[in-house]
Amino acid sequence: MKMFRTPRRVVPVRVLLDDGRKLEGGLYAPGARADGTPGRLVDRLNDDTEEFLPLAGRYETLLNKACIISVELAAGEERAEGIENEVAREQRVEIALIGGATLSGWIRFLMPEERGRLLDYLNVAPRFIPVIGENRVTLVHRRFIVSVEELSGLSTIK
Repeated sequence: MKMFRTPRRVVPVRVLLDDGRKLEGGLYAPGARADGTPGRLVDRLNDDTEEFLPLAGRYETLLNKACIISVELAAGEERAEGIENEVAREQRVEIALIGGATLSGWIRFLMPEERGRLLDYLNVAPRFIPVIGENRVTLVHRRFIVSVEELSGLSTIK
């Protein structure tokens, strides 16, 4: 049955788990979307229909999404925002994670004008939030964020 097939496009990643382990391998991205564009890994991580993901590597390891703190991938591997054709806000941040790790980058979001603050977005954001860095995109699990420091004002991009 087609619905039980594992997607075949493997995205190279570094995964940080809540027990402190860092794993390297590949996560399987979903198949093409309805518009024909490749599926995004962030969409698979935010999909509530599956709790475990296979990490391809020397051996296949099954990862519980609830235990993934972050997934780092090269910036060219995936469109981070998913809102390329709309006016978005971009906020430079430094994020402190459980376990002491920190992460700097940009969070890009689209919200109604009356709820356009980063705080508003974080309160309704999906399970994994893309944080855009210089040469990487890090998908951060909201549950493991301790604090978010806004490093500069919001900018609007088109």
